[in-house]
Formats: sequence, C-alpha cells, structure tokens
Amino acid sequence: MLQPPSPQHSIAPEAAKRRREERRDGERSGETERGAERDGERSGETERGAERRREKRRDRERSGETERGVERQREELRDRERSRETEREVERQREEWRDRERSRETEREVERGVERGEERRREERVERREE
Repeated sequence: MLQPPSPQHSIAPEAAKRRREERRDGERSGETERGAERDGERSGETERGAERRREKRRDRERSGETERGVERQREELRDRERSRETEREVERQREEWRDRERSRETEREVERGVERGEERRREERVERREE
C-alpha cells in the first residue's frame, strides 16, 4: 500500500528540484554573462554612436555660428552701405546748398549791377539836365 511521502521524502524531491533550478539559473546566468558581454560590446558601439552624434551636433552648432557670423557680416556690410549712401546724400545736399548759395550771390551781384546801372543812368540824366 502506498503511503503519502514522509516529510523527509518530500524534502529530497524539493531539494533536487531546487538544485535543478539553480543549475538552470546558473546556466542562464552564464548566458546572461555572455549576453552582458554582448550588451557591453553594443554599449561600446552606443558610446561610439553617442560620440558621433555629439560631434555632429557640435558641427551643426559650429555651422550655426558660422551662419550667424556670415549674417552678422552681411548686416555690417549693409550698415556700411547705408552709411555710404547717407554720406553721399549729405554731400549731395551740401552741394545743392552751395549751388543755391552761389545762385543767391549771383542774384545779389546782378542786383548790385542793375542798381549801379540805374544809378549811372540817373547820374547821366542829371548831368544832361545840368548841361
């Protein structure tokens, strides 16, 4: 007749089961170690990839700085050109002012000449009357 296993008997199969599981776990941990090595290799690749990504980002930033520098130079060039245009405009206005001033002087001279001419004619008339 079969009897239920005694507590001692039940320990043995449990221990064996536990040992089998530990052995499998050990094998798995070996696999895990090998997996970890592979992951480490991959992480090395990831580190290299991350470094490449960082370098690309630095290049883009430098490129952006270059673009900003070029834009700043263009703006400075535009400012200098505006300044030159302003200088030319100021010079043109000065020249116009000089022209107007010359014209006014010429008008004054003409007026003086006319006045002198009128004065001479009056003197001549007076002289003729006296004669």
